[in-house]
Amino acid sequence: MLDATDRQIVKLLQADGRRTNVDIARVLGLSESTVRKRLDRMLAAKEVHIASFVDPALVGYPVRAVIFLTVELNQVEETAAVLREMPEVATLFWLTGEYD
Repeated sequence: MLDATDRQIVKLLQADGRRTNVDIARVLGLSESTVRKRLDRMLAAKEVHIASFVDPALVGYPVRAVIFLTVELNQVEETAAVLREMPEVATLFWLTGEYD
């Protein structure tokens, strides 16, 4: 579970994903090793993930489409695996609940 310090680290990374551990430590008044250990723990526990996104138009996909699928819970992993193999799929999100 993330504590208040973990949440501050995550918030800074959400604002700038290339921010260094040294910079995060300086902003929060922590040591670099504390920030590194916390990030390592959060990553190992899969509490946070590092991701990058490409601009589809810049990599040869001039059309963007957002497609919502309703999938049975026991089929989510299999469906995601199939979609990940499609070269046309640039980004795949897994959401729960209703969307609008």
